[in-house]
Amino acid sequence: ERATREARAVFANQVLFAQTERDQALEKAQAERNKRRQVHNKLMEARGNIRVYCRCRPSRDLANVSAAHFPCDDTITISRADLGDSVHFEFDGVFNPDSTQEHVFEDAAKDLIISAL
Repeated sequence: ERATREARAVFANQVLFAQTERDQALEKAQAERNKRRQVHNKLMEARGNIRVYCRCRPSRDLANVSAAHFPCDDTITISRADLGDSVHFEFDGVFNPDSTQEHVFEDAAKDLIISAL
């Protein structure tokens, strides 16, 4: 009977120790989540809370001639043949007609989704 009480006491101490460790781990995980969220929000502020992207759809022209040209990742140039000139536009990001939904999500929406979580 004494051995049983001692075994129960040892077991109770082990359970208490495990619960304390679990609670500490949960607190640490929550603190890390909060820190990650703060750092992520600071990053988003540094990049600018409002970002503007441009996504061009594929041409419907049978000859597949497009007036849009993409000289770099954040610029689109529209050629105006009737006026003989071009107009340049700059955005936080430009997606050409070949961009996939996955690419658009990765660049434009993923950070917003993570920030909301």
